[in-house]
Amino acid sequence: MTSPAVAYARQNHPRFLSELKDLLRIPSISTLPENQGDCRHAAETLAAELKRIGMENARLIETEQNPLVYADWLHASGKPTALCYGHYDVQPVDPLDEWLSPPFEPAERDGNIYARGSADDKGQVWAQIKALESLMATGGGKLPLNVRVLFEGEEEVGGEGIANFVASKPPELKSDFALISDTELFAPGLPTLCVGLRGMIYTEIEVRGAKTDLHSGMYGGAAPNPFVALAQIVAKLKDENGHILIPGFYDGIIPPSPEELKAWSSLPFDEEEYRIREVGSKQLVGEQGYSVGTADPRCSWHARRLYRRGRKNGDSGQGLGQSVDAAGPGNDSGEIVCALQGLRGKDCARRRRGDRTHDPRRRPLPDSGQQPLYPGGNAGVERGLGTRYGLYSLRRVGSDCGRL
Repeated sequence: MTSPAVAYARQNHPRFLSELKDLLRIPSISTLPENQGDCRHAAETLAAELKRIGMENARLIETEQNPLVYADWLHASGKPTALCYGHYDVQPVDPLDEWLSPPFEPAERDGNIYARGSADDKGQVWAQIKALESLMATGGGKLPLNVRVLFEGEEEVGGEGIANFVASKPPELKSDFALISDTELFAPGLPTLCVGLRGMIYTEIEVRGAKTDLHSGMYGGAAPNPFVALAQIVAKLKDENGHILIPGFYDGIIPPSPEELKAWSSLPFDEEEYRIREVGSKQLVGEQGYSVGTADPRCSWHARRLYRRGRKNGDSGQGLGQSVDAAGPGNDSGEIVCALQGLRGKDCARRRRGDRTHDPRRRPLPDSGQQPLYPGGNAGVERGLGTRYGLYSLRRVGSDCGRL
C-alpha cells in the first residue's frame, strides 16, 4: 500500500521537477569568484524553500566564503534526530563545446535530466527537501522523527566553511545519525545505501627551476626544467604494474568483511559494459591483482588508490603545480601526508621549492553495514519504492560526511 507521503510526491512530481530545474539554472560554481553571488542565490533559494514547507529556524550561517543553509524540526518527542547533509555548489563547466545542451539549462533525455549539478548534488538536495515537504503536507505539518538540515556551498573547493563550523561543535549538529545524499545508485532501479567511504587527502606539489624566465636557446639543457622534475616525481609514484611505491602507503588496510563480499557478489556488474559505457576507454587500468569486479576482495572499491589530478604550467615552464589524491580505508591520513612529503628531496630539479598539503583531510569511514538504523532504512525504502535497497559498503573516494 502506497503511503500518503509517496502518493503526494507522485501527484506533485511535475511541480517538483520544475522547481528542481529552476535550482539547476543557478550557476553556483564555487571555484570561480565571479559566481559567488550565484552561490548565495542558491543558498537563499534553499533556505526560503525550507521555510515555505514548514521547517523551522531556516537561515543562512555565514562562513568566510559561501554560507551554510540550516533548518530544523524538532518536535517528535522520544524519536531520534536525523542530520541531512548535501551541497548546493557545483563544479565548473569547461569545456563548453563538449556539452550536448547548455550546462545551466536543464534538458531531459532518455529519462534523465542533464545539467551541471543535477547529480552532484542539487538533485539529491532537492529530493531531500521534497521528501520533507511530502511528509509534512500529509502529516499535519509534522514529521515522524526529528530532522536537522545542513547544506554547504564549498564542497567542490575543500569545504573549509563547514569544517570550521563542525569544529566549533555547535548545537545545530546534535543528532543521532547523519544522512548524506551525495553518492549514487549502483544501477537503475537498485536503491543503494553507501555505508563506507575510503577517505581522501591531497597535496599540491610546486616545482620551480630558474629564478626567472630564460631563453631556451641559451639556457635549454642547462637550466633545471620544472616540468621534467615533476615528470620524474610522478613516474616514481607507481611501477609498471600499477603498484604504488610510496613507503607505508599500504599499511593498515582494513580488509572487507565476508558480509561485504557476499553483498558485492550479488550486484549486477558487467566489467566489459562498465568499460565501454561508463568509462569509454580501450582498456581498464589499475594495480595488477586488483579487479574492478565487485566480488573480488581486492576490488577497486576497497583498494587504496593514488591519482594525479590536473597540472598547471606557465608559458615558459617557470612553475608547475601537481595535485595527487591518495585514498585508503582505515588509514591515518597524516601517515600518507608524511609519505608524500618524503618525495620532496628525491631526484628533483635544483632550485625547486617544496610542496603544500591542503586541509581539511577527508577521513576514511569504513563500515561493515551493521549499524542498527540500517534495517529500518531498508524497510522504509521497501515501503516507499516497492523494492529492497542494496546495503553495500561502497567505499568511494570522497568523504563528504568525514567532516560531520
